[in-house]
Amino acid sequence: MVWVFSKDCKSSYPKPPAAGHFWREYFYDLVGKSGERRQDLENLLGRIEGAVAALTRKCITQKQPLDTQEAANLDLFIACMFMRTEKMHDSIMSGVNALARIERVHALAHGRPAPDTETYRRNAHAHAIYDGVLLISDYLSKMPHNVFIAPPGKSYLTSDTPCLWQATLGQPCLENPTFEISLPLTPKYLLHISKTMETSGYLDALGYMVDQTNWELVRASREYFISSSKKADPCWQDGGLERLKVLLQGAAALQ
Repeated sequence: MVWVFSKDCKSSYPKPPAAGHFWREYFYDLVGKSGERRQDLENLLGRIEGAVAALTRKCITQKQPLDTQEAANLDLFIACMFMRTEKMHDSIMSGVNALARIERVHALAHGRPAPDTETYRRNAHAHAIYDGVLLISDYLSKMPHNVFIAPPGKSYLTSDTPCLWQATLGQPCLENPTFEISLPLTPKYLLHISKTMETSGYLDALGYMVDQTNWELVRASREYFISSSKKADPCWQDGGLERLKVLLQGAAALQ
C-alpha cells in the first residue's frame, strides 16, 4: 500500500500502488476534428514506463551500470515525468488559450472570421509532450546521473509533480549552469541529474538530505503527494526558516 496525502497534509488515504489512482482516462489522447481519439502517446508512455520499471529492478536496485539503451530510456522517462503532469498541462493551456484569444481578437479587428482553434487547443499538451520529451531527453543525456540511496528509516516521497527542476542561481532551465533535476524512482532510490556534479554513480544519502528533498517535493506538488508510510513526518510541513536551520545543522555535522 501507499498513502496519498493532500499537499497541506490535512487528509490522507491508503491506495494499492497499481490501483490506477495516478492516471486520468483519455488525458493524453490526440483528438481529431470529428472527435475521433488516438492513443499513440499513451501507448508510447506505457512502453517507456515498462522499460524503466525493468531497468530499475535489474540495475538500479542492484547498483549496476546502465547500458546505452537503458540510459536513453531513463532520460526519456525523466522528460516524460516532467512534461506529462497536470501542472504542466495547466501551464501549456494557459499559454494556448491566451494565444487563441489574441488570434480571435486580431481577426475580428480586421473584419475576418474568428479562426477555429479548438483542435489545436485539444491537442496542445500532447504535442508539447512529444516535442518536450525529445528535446529534454537529448539534453539530459549529456549530464552526469547519480542515484542517491536513502538510509535506513528514511524514504523518498513522490507526487503529482514528481520531477523537480532546481537551480542554485537563477531560473531552473536547461541552459542554467547550476541546473539539476531530482526524480524519486522508488522510496529508497532517487535519481539526481546535475551540471554541478562531475561523475555518475550510486551515492548514499544522509538523512537530512532525504528530508530536504521531500520538503521541496511537497512544495512543488500540485494537489497531492505519495508516501510509502501512513505516518506524516513533521518535516514535510516545516516552514522555510526551520528547514534552513536543519540544513545548516546537517552541513555543520559534516565538517
